[in-house]
Amino acid sequence: MDWLAETPAPRMALDIDGARRKGRRKRRLRAYSVVAGCAAVVLAAGLAIPAALGPDEQEATGMVDRQHNPLVAKASFGWLPEVITGVEYGVGAHGDYALAESGRGSSRR
Repeated sequence: MDWLAETPAPRMALDIDGARRKGRRKRRLRAYSVVAGCAAVVLAAGLAIPAALGPDEQEATGMVDRQHNPLVAKASFGWLPEVITGVEYGVGAHGDYALAESGRGSSRR
């Protein structure tokens, strides 16, 4: 036992600096792959959703031609009395409404 106590210890088989480098590299690779995977999913969804939607669904989601304004009425009322000088359209708490204005300052609904 005295002989064993006096002999130098064997060289350590574990490379601590190498293990740290390898661990940091793995952690960086894992973080970059998560970020790249999320970016790929967002990009794929951004490209796939508008292509999958038909014209009706695109209008419902607001992806329509900017020349078309849904708030502008595309109708004329030739049957209104001559005292009606204008028609105003709006959206209220209970839905859409039309307000007919006369030249006398009074208005009717």
